[in-house]
Amino acid sequence: EMYNRYKFRIMYGVFAGACLLSNLVFLLMPAKNVQNSIAVPSKNNLTFSDQMKKIFHTFTDIRALELTPLFCFIGLSTSFFLGAYPASLIFTRSLTGYVYLPALYLATVGVGEILMGIIISVAASRLSNTFAQLPCLIIGSILFLTAMVLALLTTPPMAINSPSNDPTPLLDPNPIICLVIALLLGMSDNCFNTSRTVLCALVIPDNIVKVYSMSKFFQNLASSIVYFCMSMIYMPVYIGLVSFFSILSIFFYWRASARTIRNEKEVPFLI
Repeated sequence: EMYNRYKFRIMYGVFAGACLLSNLVFLLMPAKNVQNSIAVPSKNNLTFSDQMKKIFHTFTDIRALELTPLFCFIGLSTSFFLGAYPASLIFTRSLTGYVYLPALYLATVGVGEILMGIIISVAASRLSNTFAQLPCLIIGSILFLTAMVLALLTTPPMAINSPSNDPTPLLDPNPIICLVIALLLGMSDNCFNTSRTVLCALVIPDNIVKVYSMSKFFQNLASSIVYFCMSMIYMPVYIGLVSFFSILSIFFYWRASARTIRNEKEVPFLI
């Protein structure tokens, strides 16, 4: 066999070791703020119970709850480009000869992330300072859905959860198309995370960290549910689910952005 249990154990062992090392580094990082840090809005330290109360209030704040579809959508998209589609590259019989395709796929995703980061930086500085909000989310959704359609047309329906030699709906799978999909997925992921980060800072400015933590909670929850149900999901169902959450995300993001802009205009300026 091309992949045996020993290789899988080595791969996941390295991954587990890297995760453990990163958590250890994070634990040992200095928590003390530097003198005159602009990142510290107040010198009053909150107790653990106060922190938990603020988290609870954030989770029940309607302004944050409206963004739940966006957070779930990011979770679904992440589980697709990190789990479902890379698995299909291994499970599709016609691609089994390309041993290094999964590695090239991940490298191309990284290229897409970097490329879109450059584009967003240039566009935000030259076109509009709001480019990283709703426009970025819409562009990311278009790129992601384009990648999903290409994946649908070039992937056997059941290849995301089991080995398959079934015919594809339209196009024969080949490495070039797979890498194009990887590039689109990487670019879209950067758009989603940029939009999410900006909106978390605008919706509830006093609780930016809490809102971002809430976003990661729902993102991971959606990803976990999809992974647990992966054996019962095939490609058309996945695309339908992601498309639904994409439309919801754009709608609620637009509402949140419009409310934020309206509130900023209503704030009186003190002279």
